[in-house]
Amino acid sequence: MPRQRMSVLSLMRAVAACGMMLAAMTSEASVQTLVGVTGVGLAIWLVELGTGRIPESEDDALRGRGVVALALGALLIAEAAGFAISVSQSDHNLSLFYGLAVILQLAALITTSRCGPDDMSLVAWGSCHAAIALSAILILLTAAALAIGGNESQIPFAIMLILGLFTTLSVIFVACSFLLLMAALALGLLMEPERRRRAWTSLILLQAAILLVFLRWPWAER
Repeated sequence: MPRQRMSVLSLMRAVAACGMMLAAMTSEASVQTLVGVTGVGLAIWLVELGTGRIPESEDDALRGRGVVALALGALLIAEAAGFAISVSQSDHNLSLFYGLAVILQLAALITTSRCGPDDMSLVAWGSCHAAIALSAILILLTAAALAIGGNESQIPFAIMLILGLFTTLSVIFVACSFLLLMAALALGLLMEPERRRRAWTSLILLQAAILLVFLRWPWAER
């Protein structure tokens, strides 16, 4: 009976995950879609966090998890700063983008306290949020330059060009990280059941779905 109950629960999670990705791919890129995708994804994550089996190797990985948590915390600070500056500038697009990044990073920290990520998940997640944090730092630097210079015409062209170039590159890196997330998701699903980190797999899935919506986001129209 317990095994049958778990099978039904697993089937429900799989259906919810497929529905979430389908909505991210086919629904209009809107706030409503992001709210729905994020809500379903976080619900799946909470279920996996509470019921997922922790690999036995985690007993010997506390120090490594501490390092991961510190790195995630540093990225969280940068993303929170990006959220704060975008709110202060009334940029609703970036506020939404960085706000969701902060929520997911908090979820990642909670997950790390229970179970560290596998290597591929760490690379994919770290790359994605490092690119997001870099874009936030560049936005902060641009805002600081404008505050000091007064307006763009009083700031050396080379400085604005470098900031613009690195901002563009960080956006490209965020988009490319989608491929890493999908690779980490595939490897996580192919792992032996006793080695799977289901909570991390659900977070990777949610992050990929949110990026998919933002990749189709009509930035210029909002």
